[in-house]
Amino acid sequence: MSTLKLFAFPYAGGSSNIYNGLKPHLNENIEFFPVAGRGRRIGEELYADLEAAVDDLYTIVSSQIGFSQFAFFGHSMGALLVHQLSKRLKEKLKVSPDHIFYSGRGAIQGKREIILKNGWPAVQR
Repeated sequence: MSTLKLFAFPYAGGSSNIYNGLKPHLNENIEFFPVAGRGRRIGEELYADLEAAVDDLYTIVSSQIGFSQFAFFGHSMGALLVHQLSKRLKEKLKVSPDHIFYSGRGAIQGKREIILKNGWPAVQR
């Protein structure tokens, strides 16, 4: 059976440590990659906007996916990042995740008014 790389993206300001308890429950065919949030990157400058965040995540993830099957899990702001990153991977590399899991956020395709503040979603109605 082939291996699936699962990348997990935390909520805004969160740490990849929130996913420590998940790994023991995953199938042995799943290679787990919790993407570093602010925890390990606390000393780095904040992203200027959503585009800058996606640029950085694209660099991190695109170098690790190769020709593997891969999936994304994003919680809250991580869900938005996963959505935007998936679009970028399809545009640039012509690849898409085999699965995308969203939690802690309304449906991406739902009709909502999103008000941006400094390039970031601030209010959803």
